[in-house]
Amino acid sequence: MTTSTSSSTTAYDESKLTELIIYVSKQLFGKNRNGSVKLNKILFFSDTLAYKIHGEPITGVEYVRRRFGPAPRGIAALQHKLSENGDIEVDISTGLVRTQKVIFPKRPPNLALFNGSQIKLVDAVIEALSDMKTDDVSELSHGLDGWQVAHDGETIPYEAIFLYNGALTESDVETGIQLEQRLKDKIDERVSALA
Repeated sequence: MTTSTSSSTTAYDESKLTELIIYVSKQLFGKNRNGSVKLNKILFFSDTLAYKIHGEPITGVEYVRRRFGPAPRGIAALQHKLSENGDIEVDISTGLVRTQKVIFPKRPPNLALFNGSQIKLVDAVIEALSDMKTDDVSELSHGLDGWQVAHDGETIPYEAIFLYNGALTESDVETGIQLEQRLKDKIDERVSALA
């Protein structure tokens, strides 16, 4: 299933999200604090950082504001489908603080859908977040301006990764100039294609 998101030029690719869920779950297997909250944040940071660095997300899925931070729209339904298909097993464990849903992959991921830089980025996000407490990962995502301005259930646009309330540096200005030029080039390409 492929549908367009409201905030990205990359169409949502359910097969990429599926394989990324399986890949990330496999990488988190056997680690403490590897529940769905952390999985959702790894997916979110991977997609938004890819958008920031490469100009397009990996999966194109819409992320919505949830209580514990951003989550892919429709993630529960997709996980149910993957469980029914035998791609994953979902384990619900009740702890002292909260109930945790852990995803166990039942097959290897199909990494042929991704390029090397995408997997490297996902691996870097996993490395950065995997040993963090779930609450700390949630707090990290809550610190993003995009999460703060959205209401529960609302989409957090990929462009929100560029929101920043701090002072601008020379590097920020240079990055802005480069992005402006890339956007102008893309507009010129589209105009030329229409002519």
